[in-house]
This record gives sequence, C-alpha cells and structure tokens, in this order.
Amino acid sequence: MHKGKNIFVYGEIATFGNSTGPGRFRAYVDGKVDPSGRYVFTLAQAHLSGSQKVLSNFVEGDYFKACVTVTGLRTTIDYGKEVDLKINDIKYIGGND
Repeated sequence: MHKGKNIFVYGEIATFGNSTGPGRFRAYVDGKVDPSGRYVFTLAQAHLSGSQKVLSNFVEGDYFKACVTVTGLRTTIDYGKEVDLKINDIKYIGGND
C-alpha cells in the first residue's frame, strides 16, 4: 500500500448517498483506462472522501478521474478489503449523461 502518497485514479461510483453519508462514496478504481477505450475498473474497491460541495455534483454510475491521497486500508463485512482515499481533485469523465 502507498499510504500518504498522492496518486491518480480512474473510477466508477458504486455507492453514494444515504448509505455512505455526504462527502463520501464507494467506487471501483484503477490506475488506467482500459486500452479498448471502455471504462473497466478492476484494481480495487475504494472508499473515497472529499468536499461535500464538490461531490454533490456526482451520482452513482458516474465515471471520474481523481488525484487522491492514500490514507489507509479497511476490511468490511459487506465489501471485504477497500482502500481509503482522500480526494484532492476530481473530474467527471462520463457515465450518467
């Protein structure tokens, strides 16, 4: 794990709303876009947190590119291992158009 490191990830928002709380969401993330041009995120499940104001523009199913800081690793009963990421910057790149 790269705790404390800033990295870029691509992802798809899997869970966002009442179950995660404001300013947080679960996503499938990867460090790259699939070579075919499709968005396929298989590297990890992640729990991301950031500014509620910025994240209010996103919904489940949106694709994003984000600069994040790795803050830890968690194990949950429902999802297994997830990496914790703090969002420094996030950009919408597709999904629910």
